[in-house]
Amino acid sequence: MKGSPRPRPIWLTAPLYVVTLAIVALDGWAIWFWARVDGSLGRGLALAGVAVALLLLALLVVDARRQWLLSVSSAPEPAE
Repeated sequence: MKGSPRPRPIWLTAPLYVVTLAIVALDGWAIWFWARVDGSLGRGLALAGVAVALLLLALLVVDARRQWLLSVSSAPEPAE
């Protein structure tokens, strides 16, 4: 079908996922740091970091699922 969405090329998808996971890892370090600072500022920033990390991971999972479903649906059907 001409107007149907296609999956993103793997050469673009893989670096996108690697960068996203690197940001989540850096955010994990920041969460640890601010949790160690403690106090109202430390707790607030640690909680904000947790929210950002969860949001990024959720976006990554949703996008990976979408890419998977698009690749499966756009695969050619086997000939009989």
